[in-house]
Amino acid sequence: MNNNYGYDRTPLDKGITRALIIELFQGKGYHKVDEIREQVKDTFFARGGKKIGVKNFNSTVSRILTELEKNGKAEKHPHSQGIWQIFSNNGNSSKQTKTDLDDKVNQVTFDTNDLVRLKQIAQELQELLTKYEDSP
Repeated sequence: MNNNYGYDRTPLDKGITRALIIELFQGKGYHKVDEIREQVKDTFFARGGKKIGVKNFNSTVSRILTELEKNGKAEKHPHSQGIWQIFSNNGNSSKQTKTDLDDKVNQVTFDTNDLVRLKQIAQELQELLTKYEDSP
């Protein structure tokens, strides 16, 4: 039991459920809704929580996921029912994140090309300096 858990005397309600969904699944890819429900409950009880305080826990989780989706913080898998993804803190979908990564790769490539060109220039300068020093 975790004595520092702030919800050990509070029933598992919608707010705690939402916080645990985000904590446990944010930025970690797609998960089945049943897995989300089980891990939220298991984590709550493992940390010292005592009881579920909502009438229908399964519906509560489904409503929270739908709310997160409406707020741009989650998405259903496009080809499978009951599978969800919670986005990372910045709220970007995987498509946007892929674009961000592509931009970073392009920037690194650009930076690398700049470094290669700078090395070439340095080498040319070194050769000119050597020629200059060797001349009478």
